[in-house]
Order: sequence, then structure tokens, then C-alpha cells
Amino acid sequence: QIAPTKKEIEFQQHKKYFDIISASCDFYHFYLKNSIEGQPALQYLEERKIDENIINRFKIGLSSSEADLLYKILSEKSYLPMDMVEVGLVRSGKDYYDTFRRRIMFPITDLDGHFVGFSGRKYLPDSTESKYINSNENIVFKKGQILYNYYEAFADIKKADSVFIFEGFMDVIAAYKANVYNSVATMGTALTINQIRAIKRVTNNVILCYDGDIPGIEATKRAIRMFFDQEVNVKVIMMPDNLDPDEYALKFGGQALSKHLLEESITAIEYIYQIA
Repeated sequence: QIAPTKKEIEFQQHKKYFDIISASCDFYHFYLKNSIEGQPALQYLEERKIDENIINRFKIGLSSSEADLLYKILSEKSYLPMDMVEVGLVRSGKDYYDTFRRRIMFPITDLDGHFVGFSGRKYLPDSTESKYINSNENIVFKKGQILYNYYEAFADIKKADSVFIFEGFMDVIAAYKANVYNSVATMGTALTINQIRAIKRVTNNVILCYDGDIPGIEATKRAIRMFFDQEVNVKVIMMPDNLDPDEYALKFGGQALSKHLLEESITAIEYIYQIA
């Protein structure tokens, strides 16, 4: 009998967590499409040009405004409250209550395609809460080790032998709508060596497309240095007027974004020269 690999052992240890997050993902997705509360959320997504095809492809969902609806649903499936708390979906005070409420939910998978966390976006204009709430780092959700859309885009990245790297998942979705499928996002964290290794498993050609503001420029320069150290070929896309790809697509349309991404890349050296 062959001894299980480190990866297989880890999967078995984490399986209950993956199951909880996956069940939550299914519930959020169902709730978006089949609840009264889902109506304004679907309308909001429609305004952002996110149609049913995209909702299904990215498993987009909705968390309820009810304090403990997800907790009840998961409890009915016999998951343990302690495990729900551990993966950051439920919190405990006097009672157990849901971490995410009244938010459009974007699930995040790890490099092997297991659901490991969420980014929840507010969609109600009168809400004073922060725009995004993300799962906090936990036993299965380690931001520095995952890339949004990596598992899903693996075959497309291999086929194109190149990958676009964005800062946020909305940019990945905007690119996907513009028929650019070979893209990932670092989810707003600084690039890590683990992410670079994951990219090198599929391709040696990266196209960085970060925001054009000061932090975006600094992040681009840092990423260029890191990729160069790992002997990866780097190109850069500069976005006009400080727009991120999602905003660019909303302003000029998907076709314009696709053209910009596919035709406007410059070498990393040229980029550093232009910035200087």
C-alpha cells in the first residue's frame, strides 16, 4: 500500500472545512437566485453588466440580512459550530451569528479548486459599511498562497502560455467578460513567492495589470523585481486615467478592454523607463 502524500494527508485534515465552505457557497448561490432579497442584488449585478452566465461561472451568491440564516442552514447539515467559526463564516457572542450579511458573495478557491473563503461586497447604496469584507486568514484560507481564478483558468493559461495578473477579482471577471480567460488576481495582497511558484507551474510569461495609482505603481515595480529573480518574462499593461480594468470596461465596453489587454502591453524595462 502506497503511503499517502503530504497533500493527501492535508486534504483529509481539512476536508470538513472545505465541505462547510462549499456548502455555504451553494447556499449563497441559491439564495441570490431564489429569494426576495436576491432581487435588488441581481439588479445591482445587472447594472454592473454581470449576467447569469457570469453569476454561474464564478458561483456568485448573496448572504442574507438575517442574523443567523447561514448558521441554521449549516447546523441542519450537521456541521459543528466550532468548525464554522474556525473558517470564519460564523462568529460567536451570546449566540452564534453569520459573519457575512447583506453582501454579494464572491467565493475564492485555492490552487486545487477547493472553496476556501469569500469576498463579500456591499450592494445597498445606503449601507455605511466598508465596500468589501473578506474571509480572515484561517486554517484553509491563506491569502499569500492562493490566486483568484487560478484553478479555473489553469487550462486557458496553459493554452495561451501567458497569464494576466490583476489586483482584484472584479478585474478578472471584467477580463473574462471581454473574452480574456487567462487571468488571475492577487486579491489585493502583495505578490508572494508561493504565488510566483504556482504561476511558473503553468507558464513563464506574465502580464502585470495593476492600478495606475502610486500604490499600484509600487506594487508593479516590486512584482517585476520578484518575477525577474525567478527568471519569468514580464510585460506590463498601463491603464489610462487611473482606471482599473473593471472600471475601464464599464466606461468603454468589453471590446475596448479586450483590445487594450491584448495589444497594449510593454516590456517591464520599458515600463520602468516610462514611470521614471
